[in-house]
Amino acid sequence: MIWSIDTVKNYWKTDRKKSILFLLITIIIALASFFTEASIYGFAMFLVFYFGYGNKKRLSILYIILCIGVFFLELGAPQEYAILYMNIQWAMILALPLMLLYNGQKGKYSLKYLFYVFYPAHLWILYFLSEFYK
Repeated sequence: MIWSIDTVKNYWKTDRKKSILFLLITIIIALASFFTEASIYGFAMFLVFYFGYGNKKRLSILYIILCIGVFFLELGAPQEYAILYMNIQWAMILALPLMLLYNGQKGKYSLKYLFYVFYPAHLWILYFLSEFYK
C-alpha cells in the first residue's frame, strides 16, 4: 500500500493515467484490508503511521484521536460494560509512550527470532488461561 501511495504521489504531475491506476490499486488494497484480522482498525493504524512518520507530535495527535475514536465506537456496543474486558482495543493508547521512545535506529541486539517464538507462545498461554478461568 505504501508503494502504491508513493507511486501516486510521484506520477501525479507527470503521468495522470498511471497515477489514477495506482490510486485505484490503493483503494482496492484498502478495501481488501477490511477483510483481514485487523479490519478497519488496521487500515486506520496504517494511515496514522503513514501520515505521522517522521513527526512525533503529529503521530501522537493522530494516534490519540484514533484511540479516542475507537473508545467511543465501542461505547455504542450493546453491552457497554464489555468495554473493560472484551473490547479493549481502546487500550492501545498505552503503547504510545513506548513508540515515542523509539529513536529510529536498530538496537544493539536482534530479538527477531525471540518474537517468532514469543508471539505464538503468548497466544497459547492466553488461550489456556481463558480455558482455565471459564
